[in-house]
Amino acid sequence: MSEKQSKKVKKPGKTGKRYFKTADIFRAALFAALIVFGVIYYFTHPDAAIPKADISVKNNAFRDSLIISFIDVGQGDSSLIIAPGGEAMLIDTGLRDKFSDVESELKANGVSSLEYLVLTHPHDDHIGGASKILRQFEVDKVIMLNTAVDSPSYSRLVSILAESDTAVVYPAQGDKFALGEAEFTILSPASASNEDMNENSIILRLVYKETSAVFTGDAGEISESEVIEAFGASSLKSDVLKVGHHGSSSSTSVRFLQAIQPEFAVISCEKNNDYGHPHGLTLRKLADIDALILRTDISGTITLISDGKEFIYVGKTED
Repeated sequence: MSEKQSKKVKKPGKTGKRYFKTADIFRAALFAALIVFGVIYYFTHPDAAIPKADISVKNNAFRDSLIISFIDVGQGDSSLIIAPGGEAMLIDTGLRDKFSDVESELKANGVSSLEYLVLTHPHDDHIGGASKILRQFEVDKVIMLNTAVDSPSYSRLVSILAESDTAVVYPAQGDKFALGEAEFTILSPASASNEDMNENSIILRLVYKETSAVFTGDAGEISESEVIEAFGASSLKSDVLKVGHHGSSSSTSVRFLQAIQPEFAVISCEKNNDYGHPHGLTLRKLADIDALILRTDISGTITLISDGKEFIYVGKTED
C-alpha cells in the first residue's frame, strides 16, 4: 500500500469538526463488537491466538527449518523430528493400535526413512508401534535401552531387529549423534539399573543452532536429579520441554524446570485418561515459570518449528 493510499482523508464540516453519519456509528459499533468477541475467544480458545500453518515438508513450507511434531497418539508418546534437508528421527511410537496416526504424520511430511528410531524405554505406550515402523519404514539406527522386558511389544521388536540390517545402539550418558545440521546428546540414563523402568528412560537434548529441546520419556524426579548432577543446571536450558510421564506429578520437579526454563512445555496424553494426566501439580509448576503449555489431548498433534534462532508454534500438520 502506498503512503498516499494509507492515509485517511477527513472531510470537515463548516465548523471544522467531523460529523458522523449513521454508517460511521454502525462501523464503530461493529468494530467494538469484534474486539470484544476476539478477547473472549482468545481466553476461551488460547491456541487460536497462535498462528497455524501447513508445515509439511512435502510442501517445502519450512524446508530450511527444524520441525518437531508431537504426534497425538492418545495415552502415549511419539515425536517426529525433521532437520533442515529432510533427515528425520522418531522418538517413541505410541501404542500398537495408534500406528496409523504415526504413519499418517510421517507420510504427510514426506518421510520414508528415519536416521534414528529412539525408544526411550520398553513400555507399550512408547514402543507398541516400533515393529510396524521397522517393517514399513527404512530405519538406519535404533537407539534403545539394553534391558529386556516380558511383553508382546518387546518380543515383536526384538524379533524384527534380528531379521533386519538396522543397527542397534545402546547409548551411554554423554553420547552425541548428528541429525543433519542438528545434534542431540544423551543425558540419561547413566545405567539402566533403576527398579522403576520409567526412571531408566532415555532423556536427550536436541540442539539446532541457537535453539534446543529436551525429550524425557517417562523419566521422573530421580532421573532429572541425576541429569542435573551430571551436566550442571546451566547447560540444560532449552526452549522446549517434552514434559515427563504425560504430565504426571512424579516428574517435572521444580529444580529440573528451573534448569530447563522452557518457553514451550508439551504434554502428550489422552483426553479423560484413567490416570488423571496431566496432574494439577505439574500444570501449576509449569504455569509458575510462565511456560506455554501445549497438550495433545486438547490440541491434537502439536508442531513447533525453529529457524535456528527461536521456536514458534504453528499447530497441527495439515494436508
